[in-house]
Amino acid sequence: MFRLFIDYTTWHYTHAVVNIFKLTKEFVRFFLNLFSMSLFLRTLFSPLFSIPVDDVGRNDISDVIAVFVGGVILRILGAFFRLCLIALGLLLSIFTITFFSIVFVLWFTMPAVFIVGVYYLIGTIFTTI
Repeated sequence: MFRLFIDYTTWHYTHAVVNIFKLTKEFVRFFLNLFSMSLFLRTLFSPLFSIPVDDVGRNDISDVIAVFVGGVILRILGAFFRLCLIALGLLLSIFTITFFSIVFVLWFTMPAVFIVGVYYLIGTIFTTI
């Protein structure tokens, strides 16, 4: 019986803690890959959509300005949407780290909470008898 207690304590405070950190790292990596953070950062100012323009006259300045302004607007829209997705991915990563920090603290306190709970349960049973 004592060997079981030693084995559980060893597992609870060594192997399981390491696995909590590994799980946290995997979830953060998942959210960073789900929202394609590295790709969005590399292509931040690329146009959102590509609009092919074939009939622009080289001598007509209004066509050149229209294509330039359209390209700038599409690049701004692309940067806006990519920044929103990057922010969402970072926010979910921060939530994940916060959640697993709470799990980590609870993991360390759970054996003490269990022992105190059993102590009060036994005390309540014997005081009501």
